[in-house]
Amino acid sequence: GNAADISDKLFVAMKKGLTTIPELADSVGGVVGFSAQLGVEFNELLAVFASVSRVSKGSAQSMDALRGIIAALAKESTQATEEMERLNVLAGTTLKFGQQGIK
Repeated sequence: GNAADISDKLFVAMKKGLTTIPELADSVGGVVGFSAQLGVEFNELLAVFASVSRVSKGSAQSMDALRGIIAALAKESTQATEEMERLNVLAGTTLKFGQQGIK
């Protein structure tokens, strides 16, 4: 999105969470690229961040928690994809993971 859209989204996340815009901007930078590679939308990331920040009481801790969760999901996704590829070889199929599950 454009700068105004991003600014609006950051403001909403700040209001819903327990953080400030500078803290949020600093924290998001460390996880936004990694999460985007896994298909996590910016809005989703900010929504989860706002929720986690209310519990953890801090932006840095919230992003550390999100980074850990996303890394665990990436690892599981990689393992699941590798297993699907192995099963495809054994069964002679071409199934793959997609956004709607197995195709």
